[in-house]
Amino acid sequence: MASKDVGTLRTRLSWEDEGSSKSLEGFKRDLKGLRSEMNAAKSGGKDYANSLKGLREQSDILSRTLKTQQERVKELKKRYEESKRVKSADAKQTKNLAAEYNDAVAAMNRTEQQLGRVTDKINEQINPWKRLETVMGEAGNKMQDYGRSMTDFGKSYSMKVTAPIVAGGVAVFKAASDYESAFAGINSCPLY
Repeated sequence: MASKDVGTLRTRLSWEDEGSSKSLEGFKRDLKGLRSEMNAAKSGGKDYANSLKGLREQSDILSRTLKTQQERVKELKKRYEESKRVKSADAKQTKNLAAEYNDAVAAMNRTEQQLGRVTDKINEQINPWKRLETVMGEAGNKMQDYGRSMTDFGKSYSMKVTAPIVAGGVAVFKAASDYESAFAGINSCPLY
């Protein structure tokens, strides 16, 4: 049997052994082992899971999972076609195989999409321009946040400092205006 060692965990893929018969139970065991391997890979923490090494490990596991699922789908399709030919499409066993086949195809498609996302993350980490774009984007966002906080500070500062100064200026202007008005009549009156 072919095997892949990861730490103390060993996942055996029974369908890779040319001498073994492909059983659906064997595929289920293989997929369960691969899920367990993926859980172990992700248990290293978010930093490890998002590191290049962690992403490559996930990519390897997902690639083996996808290959196993493809083999399972082929086997289910073969069994479904055989059941349909021998027992008819309306037979309970044929309907059960059709449902299991559809579920297997959906799981395979999800794994393929997940593998694509992991591959994209790996490419982002490998490509220096993508890394620069990410860093510059983060720096731009921080600068915008800083600018917004400075604007908010300016508005707050204006209301707390500038408004009282303007009010004081208006009061001085009014006092000066009242003073002039009070003495305006004195200049026009004859004192003699």
